[in-house]
Amino acid sequence: MESITEVIKYHREKLNKNGAGPKKRIYISTPYQLRGIEVANKLGVPKQNYANLIKACKEDRDAFERAFTFTIDALNPHDIIRLFFWKYHQIRHDRKAKSQK
Repeated sequence: MESITEVIKYHREKLNKNGAGPKKRIYISTPYQLRGIEVANKLGVPKQNYANLIKACKEDRDAFERAFTFTIDALNPHDIIRLFFWKYHQIRHDRKAKSQK
């Protein structure tokens, strides 16, 4: 796993290449934020969905990781973020139904 400083450095370089300028900052203060950003980069998700991924990682880490592995293993999905969240919510719903029995 990369350190937080390496991830921040990578994002700053990426922002500078896109013309956002050096004043754009990324603040990462917790491990789940870092994991959410790493998954977003691996999935190629637009920056607008970073907050949703970070929130999902914070709420249920196990379901998050299982949905991520399912999405990575999928063959050429049409919309990767929708597939990820569909599986994430399915896992959480199944777990909730199983605990109520």
